[in-house]
Amino acid sequence: MKNTKNKGNHWSDRNANNNFFLRVLQHFYSIRGSFTFDIFQFLKLENKKLQLIYANIRV
Repeated sequence: MKNTKNKGNHWSDRNANNNFFLRVLQHFYSIRGSFTFDIFQFLKLENKKLQLIYANIRV
């Protein structure tokens, strides 16, 4: 059986796909990294939601 001489193209295509995937991940995590999460604001909102649910159950 003859071996094909185009084996190198397979690896270059795979590297190009990996590089694209890594760039997408870096973009996603750079956006997530700049996002700040305030736990106290979250707790205040959850407390208001729970009070509304509790008021609806009592009525």
